[in-house]
Amino acid sequence: SVDEEPRPLTFEGSMWDRVEQLWQQRVEPSQRLMERIAELLRSRSELERRYGESLVTMSGPSASDTAKVDPQSQSVHAAVDAVLVNFRNRGEQSIELADQVDQDIVCSLEAVIKQHREVSQRVFRDAQVLTRYAQEKRHAHDKLAKKYSSRCAEAEAAALECLQCMTMKSPERLKLAQKAATLSRQARVAEHEYYAAVDQANRAQALYEEHMPPAFAALQDLEEKRGRCIKDCLMKLAVYETSWLRNLQYDLEATVKAAEEADVDRDLQGFLQQHAQDQQPGRQRGHRLRA
Repeated sequence: SVDEEPRPLTFEGSMWDRVEQLWQQRVEPSQRLMERIAELLRSRSELERRYGESLVTMSGPSASDTAKVDPQSQSVHAAVDAVLVNFRNRGEQSIELADQVDQDIVCSLEAVIKQHREVSQRVFRDAQVLTRYAQEKRHAHDKLAKKYSSRCAEAEAAALECLQCMTMKSPERLKLAQKAATLSRQARVAEHEYYAAVDQANRAQALYEEHMPPAFAALQDLEEKRGRCIKDCLMKLAVYETSWLRNLQYDLEATVKAAEEADVDRDLQGFLQQHAQDQQPGRQRGHRLRA
């Protein structure tokens, strides 16, 4: 009916007798794309891990000791500690992101790549054998068909020549008759060879039509699975990246809050008040000592 949706196209319906073109223009490029994505994500994972390890090392205890100010400068010290905590958390989150990309995405991609490469190549080799066998039998059929046609034409011409030369002498008519008989036998042999070639070509074509649909279906199934696998991996990457970014935002908000709450004047006055209370008697400003 008019409202029926068109049936989806298939490798079998659209690429019949073009398996080489299908392999070169679709299957191989798809496999190379998947391998390229795995390489890129592996490199990304390594870079993210080195970045995270560097941040964790940089924000370790030695960095905290170096960054410490006077104990009385509590708000400034808290702001500096918040920055170091931000660096350390970011490093740990980057290492976690690298592990997620490496273990959950890259490993699954590489497993699919290995499995699909083996299966695709086996299916393609089988398809090549079937295609080559059918082509060879069709070529043999066409060759023998030409030979059969040529032999029949030669035998028919010789027979007509014999009929048209009834007034010739007996020895000459005998030679023509022998030639016609020889050509007739050759035509008969060519006929048997031709019929055998027809049978072999039909058998080869039947074999091709029997085994190629499953081969096309297998290649299309692998192609669809590769596409879904790539999509799933990219979605996982987006989820992990989003989680990493949100954690980074939380830590950054804490860092900003600590920096905003830092009160340099209050810290300085607190330091001076504490040391004013510890001042020794007799050491007031303006008091001169006598010899």
